[in-house]
Amino acid sequence: MFVANHRVKNTRQYCVRILNRDVFAHLRFLTKEQRDIVYDSYVENIDSLIGYAVENNLNVDNYLKEIKTILLGTKNVRERQR
Repeated sequence: MFVANHRVKNTRQYCVRILNRDVFAHLRFLTKEQRDIVYDSYVENIDSLIGYAVENNLNVDNYLKEIKTILLGTKNVRERQR
């Protein structure tokens, strides 16, 4: 039981790092509040996102990274220029 809980916790942390590093670090929102709301929503629903990817035999990394493309299609989100 402990090993399974530890594995789930590590998977969640890994997926949140993907969201930080590969999605939200490359996006600019109109306001910080908008960014925080969207980011918090994805983090709060990380278990559902992981579950969907696993149930549909999707690569979890790629599935989460595609969120960037989806968000870029919205009105107040732009790609961050570095």
